[in-house]
Amino acid sequence: MNAIVAFCPSLDRPDLEALLQQEFAPQKGPAWYLVRRPDEAPPPEDLSGAQTATLLDSWWEGRVFSRRLEVRWRAGGSYAVLLLTEEDKQVSVLDGFEPVPGQWTVVDRTDVRRHGLYLWGRYDDNLDAWVEVRIPRFLQYPVPKPKGVGDPALRFVRVGHYDYCAPNGAVQLVRWTEVG
Repeated sequence: MNAIVAFCPSLDRPDLEALLQQEFAPQKGPAWYLVRRPDEAPPPEDLSGAQTATLLDSWWEGRVFSRRLEVRWRAGGSYAVLLLTEEDKQVSVLDGFEPVPGQWTVVDRTDVRRHGLYLWGRYDDNLDAWVEVRIPRFLQYPVPKPKGVGDPALRFVRVGHYDYCAPNGAVQLVRWTEVG
């Protein structure tokens, strides 16, 4: 499978906001976000289209992802934005973006039960929360509470992903697709 990797070194805030609202609108399916700044980096959360403005207000960098597309940004005077997708029809959102040269290929790791990247913590039935002893707070993940001790599928939270391989064959980027 081929991938589209595109970059815009300087996108204005209204354009980034419009891109996020358009591409991650609720009718396009579930989406999640992961945001960071020097003093805080919470776990991924469900995205509702109305949140995109507050994401840009509060966080210096982040990613919004779905099964179709991932958009990453880093704030400066404007926003440096990276767009990752496997769908050729997504090229319409690439106005102002430059394709990253080369033939990028994808290794599918989207089956979270078999391949997912593990996130911090495990579900503790006694505390009724996701916990990790090395992090001094409970973790909130956008997944249902496990049904009980006999539900090993949800004892840990995983992220489905695609490995993006550069033209030399090495994995250069990991595009998240879902939290499960």
